[in-house]
Amino acid sequence: MTKETYVRAIVRNLRLPHKTKRRIKNDLLNDFIVRMEAGESQEQIIADMGAPEKVAAEFHENFSDQLLPHRTALDWILFIGGIFLAYWRFGR
Repeated sequence: MTKETYVRAIVRNLRLPHKTKRRIKNDLLNDFIVRMEAGESQEQIIADMGAPEKVAAEFHENFSDQLLPHRTALDWILFIGGIFLAYWRFGR
């Protein structure tokens, strides 16, 4: 796994605002650069940081005041259904 795919996996698991996700992504990539310049390999850094889900959970704890609600498949179905219903009712 490359640093880019690893960081993408972390960001994909975050339930935080886009601006916060972007900042975390940049910070993680910068951390990789610093640590690799110090002699660590991507694999060592990834192993040290742990599973992307674990890292994302730690960010959720640190940014709990910004945590967005978890969306289920039912939430999305109802949202999209509402859009279609509004279009059908008012869009004609």
